[in-house]
Amino acid sequence: MRSRINLVVLVISLVYCPSILAGQVIGHITDPCDYLISDYTDIIESWVEKDGMDLTFVMMMRGTIPSAPDLNDFNDTLTYIWFVNADNDYKTGQNPGGGVGTEFNIRAVISQNPNFAGVYVDVVGSIVCSECGGSGIVDVNDNVIYATIDRSQIGAVRRLLWRSDAWGDIDGSVSGNGITPASGMARVCRYGVLFNPYSQYSQAGYNYIYAYLETDPNNAVISLSNENVGQHNIFLSDMEKYPDQDSWQILGQNTSHAGPYNLRTFCRLDVNDSDPCAYGYGGSQSIFEREFVLDGNEGETGMVPNGVFFLRWSHDYHIFASDAVGQANAFSFGRVSINQIDPWEQKAYLSHQETACNSDISYKYGEMIDLAGLGLEFGEIYQLSAFLADNVYVNQASDYAEAVGDSSLLMNIDAAIPMGDIDGDWDVDLFDFALFAGSWLEQW
Repeated sequence: MRSRINLVVLVISLVYCPSILAGQVIGHITDPCDYLISDYTDIIESWVEKDGMDLTFVMMMRGTIPSAPDLNDFNDTLTYIWFVNADNDYKTGQNPGGGVGTEFNIRAVISQNPNFAGVYVDVVGSIVCSECGGSGIVDVNDNVIYATIDRSQIGAVRRLLWRSDAWGDIDGSVSGNGITPASGMARVCRYGVLFNPYSQYSQAGYNYIYAYLETDPNNAVISLSNENVGQHNIFLSDMEKYPDQDSWQILGQNTSHAGPYNLRTFCRLDVNDSDPCAYGYGGSQSIFEREFVLDGNEGETGMVPNGVFFLRWSHDYHIFASDAVGQANAFSFGRVSINQIDPWEQKAYLSHQETACNSDISYKYGEMIDLAGLGLEFGEIYQLSAFLADNVYVNQASDYAEAVGDSSLLMNIDAAIPMGDIDGDWDVDLFDFALFAGSWLEQW
């Protein structure tokens, strides 16, 4: 059970709690980095957890979230908010500007002022119940904030959509993330893919570029090497030229990104009017891994049905190679696999590769795989693993050569929405009929 700070302690100050355990993740979205804003208001990921009757709304920021005593002024505030669309109808409730109506705001505020600090459930739409609204419980762990409420505080919902925002009001100046462009769905109903954000592993690196002059093959005039690993988004970029001046002869450059469901690699080696002639090689790669569970009705086990859960992935690349002696080449490789954790078993291995030798190749390769055909089951823990690499080679000394690899790999596992499922909860039920009937009455 997660350790908690109750509201009474919160109004005195927000303090960091030790490492915590997650409930069941029932919905998740990511948000792009914005290095122009404060790192504690820059949203990286947002998700919802369910633990019994508790719902916990979680937000991960790019940097450490300050505690109340760290704020400059008594009335300074940091606000972390989830706009909750509880009836799945964008036409009702408060509209925060993203085209999705909201019935509730889950709002966590950090401040020295006890009149501001706390977790609040704001009722801003037409859903009214005796238990709706009220306050909640907050946890802060470095760059992650948790706001826990009782499920009944946002009505008897079976599924909900939400968007997130975060901002600071510091010394009278307000700035922040802005509403996330993506809308997440949290489901307490049939069929969903539950990702565990705490299991994420990202690695950007094994980036390297080496270039040699034919007159000195043992000493690289360009030597680049970079690598990093972590739990969340990683971006690495390097560039070097020889000689180190504007009218360069040799240029080496590589870039890699590793983040949720999106890998990117770029590798380039150029030789331009080099005297003496030069040769070299380079590479760039990215890795992403995360665990997930395929979820059905409560307690449902066994094989997943056909036509419900799908893996979509694509390998998008542009590789180019050309040189004076006809030996330069570029190589791009993308791979996605699904592994069962216990006992360890590889369920799927999907890959695609392409090589260009004195040619220019651009293509997007993609597949959609029904997970029922892989023998996957409800409730088992699986790992989604992805790998992307670009490599370039100027194999023989040349006074002109260009070898470039520029690739991306996208992957996603989701449940197909059946026909008639108007509210998008993977069920065809009375909620869909009510939406259909309301739309029909409006038209007539």
